[in-house]
Amino acid sequence: MPNLTPIEDIIFSPGDLLKFSGSRWVSALISLGTYSWPYFGASHVAIVGRLRGDPVLFESTTLTDLPDLVTKDPIKGVQCHEIANRVASYNGRIWHYPLTKVLDFTKRRELGRCLWDHHGVAYDVLGALRSGGCLFSWLESLMRVEDLNSIFCSELVAAAYRAVGLLDTDNVSRWSPNRIIRHQIKRGVVAKQGVRLK
Repeated sequence: MPNLTPIEDIIFSPGDLLKFSGSRWVSALISLGTYSWPYFGASHVAIVGRLRGDPVLFESTTLTDLPDLVTKDPIKGVQCHEIANRVASYNGRIWHYPLTKVLDFTKRRELGRCLWDHHGVAYDVLGALRSGGCLFSWLESLMRVEDLNSIFCSELVAAAYRAVGLLDTDNVSRWSPNRIIRHQIKRGVVAKQGVRLK
């Protein structure tokens, strides 16, 4: 039995990451395509923001039918959920990677502005494929310009981190879930060890 931390014992702060490793074959392919072990590496990543002062989860996905907290309908793209509901409904493993330094008021506001500016934007399937190991990602990433007209999960996280100075990148569209988590751990932006929630 894994050593899980009850979600009610976690303090979620704006900018924290949640790493998802799904149990479905789609998740396994994503992990392999982004150079990690299926069912343990990141097949999805989400970021903590705020809604009316409470921590909520922002993510871009097509793989949940949970209604968005604002629209009250499911969204195929950037959406917002209560963290506990998203964790409970997910079929797979989840880890929490807190920021090593809490964001100040100005940066929390900038993070929130970035997340809400992208809320409701459609999911970018092709961009997700190009960001990982699929379709000769290295060559693809060199030729692909940043495009936030549609957004995949790690692209949203990269854009939010860049907005608050936590990621130096000229192209948020090049970041896969595994790459951004590894990079931010290496730079000391998030904790080295994630806390297993599920």
